[in-house]
Amino acid sequence: MRQKNEEEQIEGLADGIFAIAMTLLVLGIEVPEGIITESSMASYLTLLAPRIYIYCLSFLLLGIFWRVNHMQFENLREVDTGFLWINIFWLMFVAMVPFSTELTRDYGGLVTSNVIFHVNMLMIGLLLSASWFYAYRNGLMDVERDQYLRALKRNLLICGNRGAPDNTIHARVQLHCLCNQVLKRFI
Repeated sequence: MRQKNEEEQIEGLADGIFAIAMTLLVLGIEVPEGIITESSMASYLTLLAPRIYIYCLSFLLLGIFWRVNHMQFENLREVDTGFLWINIFWLMFVAMVPFSTELTRDYGGLVTSNVIFHVNMLMIGLLLSASWFYAYRNGLMDVERDQYLRALKRNLLICGNRGAPDNTIHARVQLHCLCNQVLKRFI
């Protein structure tokens, strides 16, 4: 078993990776160059709408995952090596979000880019759920069974909705509704 200090280090590493990933997301939205008029600015912003949408979607999903992670750390008594490695693999997929978002932003009409984005989000959700499961099963958490099960269900709900590589408007609206419900619950 590890000391509380290592728990704070893992949480600090996660905060740093989330901060960098969330910041990198905005770099895919380019500011127009050269002299621009009001009408050309309006046209340009209209063209940017899909890029802004995928930025907002990715940013909000990362925000949800970050919040759920903090909820977990609020209930941890201690950490061990297994928990540490689950979190390292989880953070590896979090760090890939700017890449998978950029693929979707630039090649959203291609199935492969959408599959990569959805699988990335699915892996984040599954590994976050795995860390909850591991921590609970190994006595690392200070929570009762009911509280743990509710948190695990929320995690699975988030990652389950990300698993379908469907690029239809219906799927995007469904995801938007899910994000709104989850945000209401946590914020």
